[in-house]
Amino acid sequence: MISLQIEGGEKLKAALGDVRIRWVPEALAAALFQEAEAVMAESKREVPVDMGTLRNSGFVDEPTIMHGEVEVTMGYGGSASAYALWVHEGIGPAVGRPAFMPPVAPFTEWARRVLGKPELGFVIARAVGRRGLRPRKFLENPLMRRSSTMAARLAQRVRAGVERGG
Repeated sequence: MISLQIEGGEKLKAALGDVRIRWVPEALAAALFQEAEAVMAESKREVPVDMGTLRNSGFVDEPTIMHGEVEVTMGYGGSASAYALWVHEGIGPAVGRPAFMPPVAPFTEWARRVLGKPELGFVIARAVGRRGLRPRKFLENPLMRRSSTMAARLAQRVRAGVERGG
């Protein structure tokens, strides 16, 4: 899981001035949701695509507000949960871990569909296990690229949301 915590509530309050503070959590929730949607859109342009299962599994959940804290969860999973983490973080020798034997069935299906030779599934799976997979960071990279300017965008959106009344 990737977590980005934005601190500096006092700076945000100062930037907002004397606006109606009671609307801040709702406005911040809306602003964080918009930011997460923008990160996810960028991420989906970077995620590796074979059949689109991984890309289509990307999600941004509705924000939650609890005890004055706002949280937005986004990620990949669903039907791609068996391999999304492998693709994002890498696995095996490519990231300094031991060789492994991945499940053969997905490679057999890929070899059938793409190469027309399902019998190569085992060979491809074994090669992936021996070499590993390099990390792709298709979610972390867009998030990190946007993080340096995120506070300013959030402050602007929160101010606009508060001025609209929530």
